[in-house]
Amino acid sequence: MNNFPKIIISGGGTGGHIFPAIAIANALKQLM
Repeated sequence: MNNFPKIIISGGGTGGHIFPAIAIANALKQLM
């Protein structure tokens, strides 16, 4: 059984919106 929470991160299609979303996803991955 998987104990990790499911998280959805939404970002726009431009670099100014997608790169912060990727950074948040990577930071959350490191915390888990």
